[in-house]
Amino acid sequence: MDAIERISFRVETSPQSGVGVLLMLPSAWNGRFVGVGSGGAGGVLRDDALLPYARQGYAAAMTDLGTAPDTRLAGWRNQDVLRDFGHRATHVMTLAAKECVSAKYGRSPEFSYFVGASTGGQQAFSEAQRYPEDYDGILAGVPAHCRTRLHAYFLWNWQRTLRQDGSPLFSKEQLAVIRAASLDAFAPREKFPGAVGRFVSAPRWDDTTIADAIAIAARRDSSLGCEHLAALEELFRGPRHAVTGAKIFDGIPPAARFDLARSNLYLFNWAFGPDVDYAALDFGPDYDRYFAALAPELDAEDENLDAFRDRGGKMVVYAGTQDSCVPCGATLDYYSRLATRLGGPEAALGFCQLFLLPGREHFGGKGIQEIRRPLEALRRWREKGIPPSMEGVSCTEHRVVPLSPWTPDGGR
Repeated sequence: MDAIERISFRVETSPQSGVGVLLMLPSAWNGRFVGVGSGGAGGVLRDDALLPYARQGYAAAMTDLGTAPDTRLAGWRNQDVLRDFGHRATHVMTLAAKECVSAKYGRSPEFSYFVGASTGGQQAFSEAQRYPEDYDGILAGVPAHCRTRLHAYFLWNWQRTLRQDGSPLFSKEQLAVIRAASLDAFAPREKFPGAVGRFVSAPRWDDTTIADAIAIAARRDSSLGCEHLAALEELFRGPRHAVTGAKIFDGIPPAARFDLARSNLYLFNWAFGPDVDYAALDFGPDYDRYFAALAPELDAEDENLDAFRDRGGKMVVYAGTQDSCVPCGATLDYYSRLATRLGGPEAALGFCQLFLLPGREHFGGKGIQEIRRPLEALRRWREKGIPPSMEGVSCTEHRVVPLSPWTPDGGR
């Protein structure tokens, strides 16, 4: 077996912050570098995240995003940690790792790729937008690129699924009824083969399906009272600004799990400190303060990818229709803005393709779960000019399901 050299080090990005880096260098190098994304709030360096790439011959690296050791309070009163978590740590890791690669092998990488999902997807978007020279190809899965609004969605759901005494508003039995009602509400319009009764391939609610799902649930379970039904309407519609009424984020996706949609509240500690009362936070002035403090460094919402495109960069993005941890709506909206800016879907598809995976949750689930060998597809596109073909994605039925890039006009 070929040897793999493991190197870990820390880069001081400022007197108040620094980032950890883990690098793996295989003896049989394929001439390519891969940056690997983190997850959640960061704070860790994982051998198991890099080994699969190193064993294939890639020099591979990841960063802890500068949030170790206390991720819950890392960003409190520390703008440098916010900057590192939002974008700088990934860039610094990339530059430092490439220097090590050049020193080890006597030459720079021929091609560099970034792969990440969730928080790693945020890193991927940030690289394409802020540091377009770092990577030749980028793979962004279930990306948390609209970070501050996403965590507002978590808080909104947390507040509406708990009673004032902190007990759960919904029982497991009630949640099962609600999920089944949502599936039935969408069944008449479901177009994806085998989805009816199992998952929803349409990623968003409208007023009619919200009303239908709530009515079906109420008929089937008499324990769902007015308090439950009012909460469901707010959960399905998503957070709104308390003063302007403006939409902040989509609601919990149809028939998706509630548990992953009401966690990850640490950004409010970064904005308001260790003793913040989550239940007392409002979606008016409190939300405005939170957004102003964190969004400039954490969000990756700039649809100007011209510099990345102009140097030949290629980007593959995928999202799941039943992902309640990072709902796909914001990513679809981003891609629509990108296409509009460029003059239409065809211009965007030339260098950035978004695949919407019907039924995929954050960590798999029913329906289409993953794209097979996505890094290989990205490499073929960047190095040989062959656009990604996703005929052959994996699914629970273990059969081939054709899947085409999502376009802003709704085509798949």
